[in-house]
Amino acid sequence: MKLFELEESIGEIVQDSSFDGTQTRRLINRAIQSIAGAVDLPELVKTDTVLTTGSSSSASLPAAYMKGLFFVGSANQNRRIGDRIGYRSYNRFLRRWPDPALDKAGPIVDVAVKGTSLVYQPCVADTLTLQFYRKPAALTGASDSVEAIPAHLQEGLIVNFVCREIYSRIEDGVEGKKVNTAYHAALYNQALSDLRDFIGQDDEPEYVQNETEADPWPR
Repeated sequence: MKLFELEESIGEIVQDSSFDGTQTRRLINRAIQSIAGAVDLPELVKTDTVLTTGSSSSASLPAAYMKGLFFVGSANQNRRIGDRIGYRSYNRFLRRWPDPALDKAGPIVDVAVKGTSLVYQPCVADTLTLQFYRKPAALTGASDSVEAIPAHLQEGLIVNFVCREIYSRIEDGVEGKKVNTAYHAALYNQALSDLRDFIGQDDEPEYVQNETEADPWPR
């Protein structure tokens, strides 16, 4: 769906002029980010590189990084490195590397995500290939289209997310249950469940490569 179509659908439901286009647009983009954060959307898988040095144990993650680092490959070693589960646990990384200096020298064997940084040990100059889920593009122009979310689920997800947020504000302080808030929350949760069923999240993503090439990243 395009941005203007989402805005029209929301306006037809809410019918409250106090929620102008800017507010609705901000909530639409928040909905898209929230959905991408909750479900692993295949179209958001991205490959990028990070340069490491021998003088530091961390490097900035790519600006597009959102979540779910699931592959790290070393150019120096020409292979995959690290524990795919460990990528997501900085505490697990620290248990393996308890020295607070984190300054051991040598080929990188372990990595983890810490906020907006990739931490690694030991330290060496290398080019690491990462694969992860990127941030979805924000909708700014009226004709911008939602990406990555399956088309048949976009309206149910985004419109109900935004309506839930708007009605939560409208009904704040109203005695009794927030009827409209609860109604759109239920519809959103059902749409999110439908998305998870449609996508499926049982299997760990595999590194994307050209099928005509031999795997350059042995495990």
